[in-house]
Amino acid sequence: MKKSFILLTAAVAMTLFGCKERAYIDAPGENSHNVDSIPVLVPDTSGIEISIEDAIALCKELPDNVTTTEIYKITGEISLVKTNPFLIPSKYSNVDFEIIPVGASSNSKKVTCYRTQNVNNIAFRNRSQIPLAGSQATFRGNLTKYNGGAELKNCFITSVRNATFIPSPLPTCSAPEAGELSVSQAVDTAALGRSKFYETKGTVIGMLEFSTSYGNAQILISDGQKSMLAYRCKGLNNGKIDAMNKLMVGDEITIHGQLTMYNGFPQIANGCYMSKTNNPNW
Repeated sequence: MKKSFILLTAAVAMTLFGCKERAYIDAPGENSHNVDSIPVLVPDTSGIEISIEDAIALCKELPDNVTTTEIYKITGEISLVKTNPFLIPSKYSNVDFEIIPVGASSNSKKVTCYRTQNVNNIAFRNRSQIPLAGSQATFRGNLTKYNGGAELKNCFITSVRNATFIPSPLPTCSAPEAGELSVSQAVDTAALGRSKFYETKGTVIGMLEFSTSYGNAQILISDGQKSMLAYRCKGLNNGKIDAMNKLMVGDEITIHGQLTMYNGFPQIANGCYMSKTNNPNW
């Protein structure tokens, strides 16, 4: 009798919280080869499929900060990762994204996916799980209008396609030439508060944003030991980055710019540009 009551209670809880059935999955993360498994409740991934354009139109009709009771699924291309991946894991380990229609220009109308959880509605456990700019993903959640814009909240990713992630382990970079700093040296220099312009050499490990309208990108670079962000970096010799294939994960690049700290994270400040690259597309 006691056993039957426990099973009934579990079944009711699964129904109330929209979960389908208990499943076992490999623990996600950098140690994805780990054979240890963890039990998770597979969340309900159903929802009303809606385009980004229709989601924006729907939110425009809502009063500010009113959330739909209906649950929607939106597929789009990630145009901006608003949360610094190197701050993950954190207390909540969720990530803010902006998405646009697949293949659209970066200045297209967008939907913000607020405090997004990873696939299976669980937290992002490390930076290597976060899909970067240019990746395609489907998000599930409730729509709301926030500050006049369309926002998806209480959301998580249901699937990812054509995705780029920060590689793990971080790729190494060949030694800097005379007058150049390695990323590790640049990180240490930025921490000293020296507001000077330097040449920093590193390997591209991902992009948080790619803007066709401005011809720049937020680029993550590493030397295998430390990493930093080049904020809205322009292309070779201060030209525009006008295509995604002009900047690939694994490229070795040298960036000219001012080293600084922003919210405790080292970066090459706005106005920086690539002075060298081994990518033949340039």
